Amino acid sequence: MIISYLLAALFFSYNLTIAQPLLFIISLLLTVFAFISFGLIIAPVFVMNPSVQRWQNAMEFPVYILSGFLFPIALLPGWTTPLSYLLPPYWAARALHSTSQRHRNDSRGFAGLGHDASLQYHLPFYLNSSLQENDHQGPQRRYSGYEIAMKKLLTNLRLFWQGTLLSYIALFAWLSPMTYLASKVVMPLAQILFFTFLGMYATGADNVDFYVIGNAMQITAISGIYGVTMSIGGDRWNGTLPYLFGTPANRLVLFLGRAFIHIIDGMLGVVIGLTWGTLLLGLDFSQTNLAALGLTIFVTTLSTSGLGLLMGCISLITTNVMFVNNTVYFLLLIFSGANVPLDTIPSWMQIFGQALPLTRGIAAARLIIAGAPFSEITPLVLGELIIGLIYALLGYQLFRVFEIKAKQHGTLETI
Repeated sequence: MIISYLLAALFFSYNLTIAQPLLFIISLLLTVFAFISFGLIIAPVFVMNPSVQRWQNAMEFPVYILSGFLFPIALLPGWTTPLSYLLPPYWAARALHSTSQRHRNDSRGFAGLGHDASLQYHLPFYLNSSLQENDHQGPQRRYSGYEIAMKKLLTNLRLFWQGTLLSYIALFAWLSPMTYLASKVVMPLAQILFFTFLGMYATGADNVDFYVIGNAMQITAISGIYGVTMSIGGDRWNGTLPYLFGTPANRLVLFLGRAFIHIIDGMLGVVIGLTWGTLLLGLDFSQTNLAALGLTIFVTTLSTSGLGLLMGCISLITTNVMFVNNTVYFLLLIFSGANVPLDTIPSWMQIFGQALPLTRGIAAARLIIAGAPFSEITPLVLGELIIGLIYALLGYQLFRVFEIKAKQHGTLETI
């Protein structure tokens, strides 16, 4: 918390004044104890039933929502109140807010909020090996340049498809239905609800669409960053990287094939997120060009997967790739404009955000859903595509460099 306060003071000139310092320190200690005690309560469940661990990440945002740390539970439906009372962090949050000066002076504070009406929101193996000629059957025939080019193309397409399929079967981390449900359906829903309610409390119910669309599009980062990284890094973790580097296959085809399934899966994730927004938060598509929106979702997912390919190469040289991935994921939540309007953050943050994927895709999606014509969002979509291609090419170049260095030093197993 001290580090968080120092960062807030450095970047946002945040000034925290404490009305009751002693009680605030006690409340802070109680907050740490509350989260530890809550962890001790659910830890035996994970130990007795390891399969439940797949729900661990999906539980994070619901706890944030119900505990009332960042926005009052008065924003939530009434049936959630008893659930909040059962969570130790809820009581710690009340104690922490009650001892801060900001709470005492803010007319919209947590204790006196109540159910303010202004804050309520009603809620194909068609390419077969027969195309390959057997040089031992009869005299060799000469192939024309066109035939050679087509043969190479078909071979690369076959390698691309087989590599994609095998990567999906062997390295897709969410292949289990329950794991997929927890990580790709429930957790995105919790993230959308968390940041939407937080945004409603901070800026008002009129801006709900801003947060729903931003977080629904940001879901592509789950597949694009985590999924693609695990598909590339999985060859190292499973000991198959030397076999991959030992093949004469086209490296670019193998490399890009790792991301194909995750592009499709990322698009599906966005559709699921937008569906949640429609059903639960009233997102309106009456003025939306669905074809333009579909293209924007595809390009944004492609761009995010390009960053994932780069992160996957980093996973070949470090064992702390999940730490890096988590950092990048949460940076995207801030700098991409998913939850914070870019014109409200410092200029250097805006420049950094423009160099990231998702930024233009989220802006384009918001404009399309609001009824903007395709011509208005074309520069944003093209910019998003270029950003993704740059990251993918950087990732491929690193992949080739790592392969050459590993062969030179005989470190294929420990690249």
